[in-house]
Amino acid sequence: MNNPIKQIKGSTQMKTTNKSKLKQLILVFIIGFTLISCADNKTLTINGQTQVIESYGWFDESIANECVNYQVVTGNVVWSVILIETIIAPIIITGNGLWEPVGVKNNCR
Repeated sequence: MNNPIKQIKGSTQMKTTNKSKLKQLILVFIIGFTLISCADNKTLTINGQTQVIESYGWFDESIANECVNYQVVTGNVVWSVILIETIIAPIIITGNGLWEPVGVKNNCR
C-alpha cells in the first residue's frame, strides 16, 4: 500500500521547488526590464551649447530641463499596463523613463 503521508510530503516539496523557480523567473524579468527602456536621450543645442538631455520619470523629476519639450514615452506606458500585475515593473519603468526629450522650446534657441 502507498503511504499517503509520503505522497503529501512529495507534493509539498514540488510546490516549494516551483515557487522558488517562479521567484527566480520574476527576478530575471525585473532585472531585464530595468535595463530595457523605450525612452531615448537626445543631443540638443540649447542657447548655443550642445547638451545631452536625458529622459526622466517621476523618480528623478529634478533633472528636467526647462528649455526642453518632453513627451510621454508610449512604449513605457504600454509595458507598465502589460506588467501591472508584477507591481514593481511599472514603478521602475515609469519612475525612470516616463518622459523623453523631443526638442528645444522656442524661447531657448
